[in-house]
Amino acid sequence: MSETITAAAVRTGLYIGGEERFTEAVLSVSDPAKPGVIVGEAAAASTEDVADAVAAANAAYPAWSALSGPERAAAMAEAIAGIADERGEDAAILSQENGKIRFEGFIDALVFEIRWNLALMHADEIDATKTLPVVPGHIPVSTEVAYQPLGVVTVIVPFNWPIAILGAALPHALLAGRTVIEQPPPSAPLATARVVQRIAEKLPAGVLNIVTGKDENMAGLIQNTDVAKVCFTGSVNGGKRIMEMASKTLTRVTLELGGNDAAIFLDDAVLDDAHFDRIFAAIYDTTGQICMNAKRVFVHRSRQDELVAGLEARLNKVKLGYGLDEGTTMGPLHQAAQKAFVEEIIQEAKDAGADVREYGELPGGDLAGGNFLRPALVVNPDPTLRVVTQEQFGPVIPIIAFDTEDEAVALANDTWGGLCGSVWTDSADAANRVGSQLVCGYVWVNDHGATRLDLRAPFGGMKQSGIGREQGIEGIRAFQDTRSIATMYPVTRAVGPLLFIHACAGAFRRGGRSPHPSDTLDPMRPPMINSDPPHSDTRVEEDALVTEPLPDRIDPDNFTPRLLALLSNALVWRESHELRRRFNLGTNDWRVISALALRPGSAATDVSDFIGVNKAVVSKSVNVLTARGLIFLMEGPRGSRPMYLTSAGSLMHSDMLPISLSNQDLIHEELDDDQINILNGYLRRMISRVRQVQSSDGLPSATTLGDSTP
Repeated sequence: MSETITAAAVRTGLYIGGEERFTEAVLSVSDPAKPGVIVGEAAAASTEDVADAVAAANAAYPAWSALSGPERAAAMAEAIAGIADERGEDAAILSQENGKIRFEGFIDALVFEIRWNLALMHADEIDATKTLPVVPGHIPVSTEVAYQPLGVVTVIVPFNWPIAILGAALPHALLAGRTVIEQPPPSAPLATARVVQRIAEKLPAGVLNIVTGKDENMAGLIQNTDVAKVCFTGSVNGGKRIMEMASKTLTRVTLELGGNDAAIFLDDAVLDDAHFDRIFAAIYDTTGQICMNAKRVFVHRSRQDELVAGLEARLNKVKLGYGLDEGTTMGPLHQAAQKAFVEEIIQEAKDAGADVREYGELPGGDLAGGNFLRPALVVNPDPTLRVVTQEQFGPVIPIIAFDTEDEAVALANDTWGGLCGSVWTDSADAANRVGSQLVCGYVWVNDHGATRLDLRAPFGGMKQSGIGREQGIEGIRAFQDTRSIATMYPVTRAVGPLLFIHACAGAFRRGGRSPHPSDTLDPMRPPMINSDPPHSDTRVEEDALVTEPLPDRIDPDNFTPRLLALLSNALVWRESHELRRRFNLGTNDWRVISALALRPGSAATDVSDFIGVNKAVVSKSVNVLTARGLIFLMEGPRGSRPMYLTSAGSLMHSDMLPISLSNQDLIHEELDDDQINILNGYLRRMISRVRQVQSSDGLPSATTLGDSTP
């Protein structure tokens, strides 16, 4: 037998406000493989200890949140340094208190470090802001949208992968500017507390605190008004209790809860050794005690026997035993109550006449009476049995045959959970088609399981599998809130509140119409409201007013950009007015129709580039024109959507064309052909030159902006 860590060597305390704290009351941590053996002891916090932890985190919050994202990231990088030095011992302790094999304990701690470092890669995004610019003539304010942390957060993790799961929330909360109280699982707190304390000791006092103890003393981690958020990973019932408690103080929650994940094997699924190994791990890793494990397997009837045979070949090699022993491939269930539940649903399936197949041998000796259970397959059970409808959280899986793809999707979605799912197929089209129909937060193709998770991607469930997302920048934003700061456009500083609302709504005058999205805005025109002069609340001394033109100023009669803008706006306004009067369509609608008349089969992006307006504006016009039956969108290669005029669209083009040509006639009226050619040549050169300069300066093109004009 491999070397074990003695009970006397494993003792953990609380860590509050930068100080370790031991308590008279303790949590005795049992070895699930060895009845009566105590792995170690963890401090058991009182309600006063919990209150102290919240107070310490709250006191540390102002200074920690005042740091920039890169500054917090630098402190966190220093804190994680050397965390792997004791990973072997952490893994051994976790194996004993949890029951998992040593290798899984090692991976558990490794994933934590990986997630921590991946979070730090977002350091430069933490303080990012975006600006909603002034829209001349319509919205007279510039608004900066920024992110800010919210205070203290409690992070509660489960027994099965406590250190790795902590990595999906803890570094993101700290990087977002939160201070944290971490609660390890009461039944397996030792390894987690050890890892977290080594990090907490390198951070400012109070930034990261550890509280272990009995659930009945932990209410203050949720219902204290200084706790702004709770991040909980665990069972659905546990999540409901957390949410109910948090509702008393309107504390925010992120809940990553259980699942009833479906793995769907289509008729063309690749079933070789590599794929069999993947699905076997997806079912039986950690003795089936992972929320994102496959819980139901649906296989095309033509491939069922092959899939069952592949799983059986691996189940026949399972060695049940102690997690620290060489050669052990599957440990015990964590708790006796969970073992009893899994035994009960297996027996229920047997009693119902299901084809239940069990594998392996239960260990004896000092392991006899441990929470061991033989892994099992249940082939084609009644779909109403609990082995199908409930999360087993143990080494058993139902294998259910289907005949059609639609049937498989319906079976997979017919459940309370929506955490993960997978599609196994040799067809990329089928994978996308089926995967996109699964109602869950994360879908694998030809793979499944916790160890196959992309740790960069946002993760979380649908339905009763949870609320919110972890990992990635989305996981960081989950620990922040948005704040908007609006600055009044100088022209309208004196506008009263009601008139300001009218300006934002785009009302030109009392009783006038609101502008249509297709209308081109006049960049030279300030917000216009036809009303009595508003009363100004701003007091300005008369001698502070500038009453004479400034010496350095634009010559309005010879400033070419102004002249071009005035000409363009006048022409567009004339065109837009007539188009709306006759056809209830706007200038941008006409531009899309005109582009497709010239370039049939263009996608929205192509049209956007051609007419020089933002793709979002083009998309609005496309929606209008599609609804009117004037254009039709087809399915193209690689997700493209080529567009074509319909017969009605062609007729509309013929009717609208004279309106546009009349504007050209106005310009050409006093010019001969040579002058027209010269003018057009100059304009093309101007456009080309401006675009070149724009590109070299790193400025976005008009097609990437919110309007057709910057």
